[in-house]
Amino acid sequence: MKINTMIDNYDPQKLKGRFDKESIHWQKLYQQNDNKDRIYNNKKYRQQYVLEILGPGSGKVLDLGCGAGSFFEHLEGLGYEVTGVDFSPEMVKLAASAAGNLKRSRAVQGDVLNIPFESRTFDALIAVGLLEYLPNDESFLKIVGNFVKPGGKIIVTLRNSLCAERKLWKFYQKLGINVNKADYFYREHNPAHFKLFLESLGFKNINIHFCHFYPMPWPLSSFFSSLNNYLAHKMERRFSNSENKFLGSTCIVKFEVPF
Repeated sequence: MKINTMIDNYDPQKLKGRFDKESIHWQKLYQQNDNKDRIYNNKKYRQQYVLEILGPGSGKVLDLGCGAGSFFEHLEGLGYEVTGVDFSPEMVKLAASAAGNLKRSRAVQGDVLNIPFESRTFDALIAVGLLEYLPNDESFLKIVGNFVKPGGKIIVTLRNSLCAERKLWKFYQKLGINVNKADYFYREHNPAHFKLFLESLGFKNINIHFCHFYPMPWPLSSFFSSLNNYLAHKMERRFSNSENKFLGSTCIVKFEVPF
């Protein structure tokens, strides 16, 4: 099966500049505590789910697009030896600092589509907040599928193109109202189509979870932010494992390399 996963406006230098500039922001974001219902840190939920889906293990895990190394300590805590890769020099500096406080983690700078690792090196792989910034899916999936040992887990996160709130943003954009102020390249995915694409490449045991919910449509979410955040927590607890693909703006996809 072939699906349209290509995009024409991929600008790696612009992306690298963006993440260099925002490296401290991303480090702090994952350090924030969102235990209170009035504070909603969707990235912390995403991190929690990825770690739960991966589960305890042993051996080596590859963290592609590792950013500031915010997953390193947690991955070590699950029993893994961690290698993090990012193309942003400033991100890698922060990730190397995080790894320096740990025993079995390291960070290296590199292009995730051109990494000189040997095949079947890793027991698992995660790529959180990465695939939406790459120009296509097929190259990425063939590369990472070769890195991971047969039976090993791969976990990626995607922006959900079916999310009702994101569709509303696109409607506003046609009216000249730019709700999503991102000025950088990213892609969205249809979760069902992505699952079929994975199956066509031979991957097995595919599961999809959802996170990052928008309880109220914009601009109500801005006017009633405290209530919106409270309801977002409720939706995380209720819908993250559901089959409703129209609510969560992010999906987490777990699949395995065939034997």
